[in-house]
Amino acid sequence: MSDLPESKITKDHLKIERDKLPELVLLPGAPERVYEICRYLEKSEIVGKNREFTTAVGKYKDVELTVCSTGIGGTSAEIALVELKKRGIKKAIRIGTSGGIQDDMAPGDLVILSACAKYSGACDSLVPVNFPAVSDYEMIMALIEGCETVKATYHVGIGATVDSFYGSKISLLDSKLKTTPLYERLPVFRQLNVLLLDMESAPLFTLGSILNVKVGSICTIGGNLYKKYEQKEVSNEKAILAALDAALHLSQWDLLAERYKVGFKPSLLGIK
Repeated sequence: MSDLPESKITKDHLKIERDKLPELVLLPGAPERVYEICRYLEKSEIVGKNREFTTAVGKYKDVELTVCSTGIGGTSAEIALVELKKRGIKKAIRIGTSGGIQDDMAPGDLVILSACAKYSGACDSLVPVNFPAVSDYEMIMALIEGCETVKATYHVGIGATVDSFYGSKISLLDSKLKTTPLYERLPVFRQLNVLLLDMESAPLFTLGSILNVKVGSICTIGGNLYKKYEQKEVSNEKAILAALDAALHLSQWDLLAERYKVGFKPSLLGIK
């Protein structure tokens, strides 16, 4: 038994077999999506597997990458990013699915989140309520480039991260509830041009600020809460390919910044 207080004892939920990981991590939610992403990588290898967390490493066109599933929700995403940072992660891209709430958003569209409204217990446990949850600007730029490369239909804007899946879908609850606090917020979200609901991006953005990790998020619209579409399984392929292309741009921009001994800025892109 250690004499240290419990809060000082290092936790290891990811059970990763190596101390150092490639600096850029892709963060899908589902463990099976790690294997889906690995199909695009060279020399991919599973290096950790525990609970909802499956971690792999590999190369995409000579860029070394980490891939780690976060499970569902902000608390498990928090655990993943904190423990990945201890193994050298400096950049993270969430690859998720979400529910669209604007009329022009169809299943299969991609959304690059610039920021999120925080309806998240994980965020509330870490920062004051008025602390912003924002994406890193390089990540937004790189993900836009990725969406253009794969010719995806995409949107850029603000999301809302919530802690409930069924709170916005009362008809699926099979209960006497007529409304929920989350359901009543949806019309206001729409008026404020919030694009989607998800469950992980705000804690990841918030932790990015705390840990000095550059974080971005790209989500596939799985359905629209306000429009009915033909029921069909939505592929995450374009989001994965866009994130992989973004990783290439980020690597190239790092080389430019290193070459000119400055932090990355858009004007570097015009240098031959």
